[in-house]
Amino acid sequence: MGWLNYWFKVFKRKADIFLKNSERILEEIEEDWKTYENYTTSIPGYPKVIDYSPYIKKFDDFTDEEN
Repeated sequence: MGWLNYWFKVFKRKADIFLKNSERILEEIEEDWKTYENYTTSIPGYPKVIDYSPYIKKFDDFTDEEN
């Protein structure tokens, strides 16, 4: 039973480290995203909406021709 407890402790310690690192990485991503938003919102005319429907229609027409 000691062997099982040893491996349980090892896996638990690794899982705790993984969760702690994951939280740190997510916090860094949030900070980077806030910085990105500050840059993009300062651009005049942001957000510019791009209509992709003509391109999608051309693609659909192209794929229909091949079938």
